[in-house]
Amino acid sequence: MAWWKFGNAKQEGAAVTPAQQAVIVQRLASLLPSFRPLTIVTTNWTANTVPVTYKLSNFASLGTSAQGYRTSATQNLANVGTVAVSGGAFVGSLPPNSVTTWVIGGANYAPAMSTFNDSSLVYSSSNCGTSWCSGSQSGAYASDNHWSSQVGSTCSLTFTGTQARVYGARACNQGIAAFSVDNRAETDVDLYASARTDNQLTYVTPTLPLGTHTIKCA
Repeated sequence: MAWWKFGNAKQEGAAVTPAQQAVIVQRLASLLPSFRPLTIVTTNWTANTVPVTYKLSNFASLGTSAQGYRTSATQNLANVGTVAVSGGAFVGSLPPNSVTTWVIGGANYAPAMSTFNDSSLVYSSSNCGTSWCSGSQSGAYASDNHWSSQVGSTCSLTFTGTQARVYGARACNQGIAAFSVDNRAETDVDLYASARTDNQLTYVTPTLPLGTHTIKCA
């Protein structure tokens, strides 16, 4: 079950502080594999009813309705019916001092991705001078090829997101590449192959906290 998690849930009959009354919290905690129910939990600690539009544009597919459940001073996960999901969005109404849970079936998450080619990387010096050697390579992405045979050469890319995937070549003149993220421990990857193949998936970072990260290859 995918889960949009909230913290410090109000227990039935519990007092609500003035600070809580000013806050509506929606935290995305995790999204489990494809085609699972998506659960969204939203709190409204204010004294007013609040309409909320939930935009789920990063989902490749969703069910057609969201089933609602509510907890308040007079309700305990009460079934409050369904609202229609259309165009990757739906609108819900949050009564004062309540916790509303929406469950949507058939959720398939497909986050937005960006592609960076060789020219986006930062290169150290190499046997070719102040940057890496470069040239055209049939079969490579955009026919672009960069390499270095100098010990200690590095290249890096800074990106914003939660994960990066590296594609490159495997060939008989390739060796061991050491990948690291945010200057943490390196992971060695053997890029040797008896015959050259380009645009191969060579490394996938762990899932990272959403933010800016730097991946380095040495």
